[in-house]
Amino acid sequence: MASFQRPPLIIGRARMVQNCVLGVFILVALIATQPSSAGRSLLESKDSAKTHHLYWTVSMKNITRNGVTVSIPVVNGQFPGPTVHVNEGDTVIARVTNNVEHEVGIHWHGMRQYLTNWADGVSRITQCSLQKGDTYTYEFTVANQSGTMFWHGHVNWLRATVHGALIVHPKATPPYPTPAAEIPLLLGEWYGQDPDVLEALGLATRGPAFQTPIAYVINGLTGPLYNGSKGTNFNIFHNPLSTYVS
Repeated sequence: MASFQRPPLIIGRARMVQNCVLGVFILVALIATQPSSAGRSLLESKDSAKTHHLYWTVSMKNITRNGVTVSIPVVNGQFPGPTVHVNEGDTVIARVTNNVEHEVGIHWHGMRQYLTNWADGVSRITQCSLQKGDTYTYEFTVANQSGTMFWHGHVNWLRATVHGALIVHPKATPPYPTPAAEIPLLLGEWYGQDPDVLEALGLATRGPAFQTPIAYVINGLTGPLYNGSKGTNFNIFHNPLSTYVS
């Protein structure tokens, strides 16, 4: 997504970037309401490039969805993982430590790696996978691009639970009023077990690798049609007069 040019106002449109392996999608809605202090400071401070230091740990965590509790790999105890906000021209330095038995690599999906291909995070291609106890530092500059992307694990099915939004704000002022808030919507699948275990089972039995998920999730939460326990259903409360742009 090299261009951030958009019509003055787009109502009801949304763009999805599909993860072709596991059907993980990212849908970002920019909600134009009353500007928050966080939203203003982020978008108004983009004149000078900054360096963002991220400290991430991949570990196992018990998560319950649709009445099923599963130990899954996550980043910093979050499912989905942290949302990364940067401005065009900023530098990202992400220190990732692997505390799980699975191999780990973090790919910055859609990010152009100018002379920093070692930071692309594609395990066994641009880097060796992180084994348990390993730490690796990704460093790259967000150059000549802006828009909504996402980061995800890039070893086997790790991306099913290790993923998050990556939002790059443009240098140029967008041709519409500054949105106050950005709410990334990540659409995923809940299999009811560790996705890497599911993949290994499919390979061992020569059965279908892509089994039917037992639920679908938005930002890691199920919808009202599932038998989710309190706090695991996804809801958005908004003013009917709000303007949604993407």
